This record gives sequence, structure tokens and C-alpha cells, in this order.
Amino acid sequence: MSESALAGYYRWHARIYDWTRPFFLFGRRDLVHRAYASLKPRRVLEIGCGTGWLLGEFARLDETVELTGIDLSADMLARARKRLGTRASLINGRYQQPLSEGGYDLIVMSYMLTMTGDNFKSILATARRDLSPNGALAIVDFDRTEVPWFARWMRVNHVEMSGQIKREIDQHFQPLWLQQRRCYFGLWQRLSALLR
Repeated sequence: MSESALAGYYRWHARIYDWTRPFFLFGRRDLVHRAYASLKPRRVLEIGCGTGWLLGEFARLDETVELTGIDLSADMLARARKRLGTRASLINGRYQQPLSEGGYDLIVMSYMLTMTGDNFKSILATARRDLSPNGALAIVDFDRTEVPWFARWMRVNHVEMSGQIKREIDQHFQPLWLQQRRCYFGLWQRLSALLR
């Protein structure tokens, strides 16, 4: 999705995002709690942080964890700032290079990689370079669908569901934990993972 297309899409969706997404963005809370319990991260980065919902979950778990979020949509970040106040450092822009010299203990990507076209590979590679020595990536996203009309509908919403994230994980990462779950009686499958 181009930056201008994304800005237009989320200008309207920012207003309804937190009301509508719980009906199909499954596994986010579980991923946060699993990642926190496994890693006890001190520094967390979320790529594509949107309205800050996920960062807010980390803030509730640990008032001392350092939180950073980056997102292309200024409208979504405006919502995140209202939610998080000064609790997180929020960056408006594209994630193209590591953001921290010391690295993050945990980098989270929630339902954003499938919206980045072929850029998902460079995002994952950059995120890996942005990790601290014992850091990990946490991902929850759409995986794939076998239903042609649903795949077409998701592409209208800028989401590619062809199993591309799982293939990249299999080739370049070591899963600490990985789960694939069917949603809505098999309409689609989601992927959740902690990776090194």
C-alpha cells in the first residue's frame, strides 16, 4: 500500500478501529501476555502501532517497560497519543532502518506485515537487526485463506493472505513458539509466533 493510500484508508478507519477490530484481529492479547511472560522485556518496539492498543497492554503489565511505537498514519498515532500520553515514544514514519543502538528486547508486529506487499521481507530483516542480543520478534497476523472471494475482499482492504509470512519464517527464523489457528470455521487462518 502506498503511503498516500494508507493515509486515506486510516483517516476514516482510525475513528472506528478500536470498536471493530476485536471481531477479527484475534490473538493480540494472548501474544502480548505470552511474549511478556517468556521474555520480560525492558524495551519494546511496536511496528505499525496504530491506536496504541497493544502498547497499552504492555503498559498495564509493567509500568517500567520502555515503549516505542512507529506508524505511517498520523490519524492512528493521534489516537495512540490520547491513549498512552507520555507513556510511550511514538514516531510517525516508515520503518526502514533500526531505531535503537542498544536494540529492543521485543519487537511486535500485529496485523501489519500482510499489508506491506513485498516490503514485509525488508521489515523483518530490519527488525532482526534492531533486536538486542537476546531479543525476539512477536508476530500475529493473517496467514492464509482457501476461500477465493475472501482473499479478493481482503486484497481490497490491502491485505495479502497467501501464507507469505510463514514461508519467510520457515526460511530465515527460529521460532521460540509458533501457532496457526483457524478463524470463523476456516474462513482464514491466523499466525502467531515468537521468533529469533
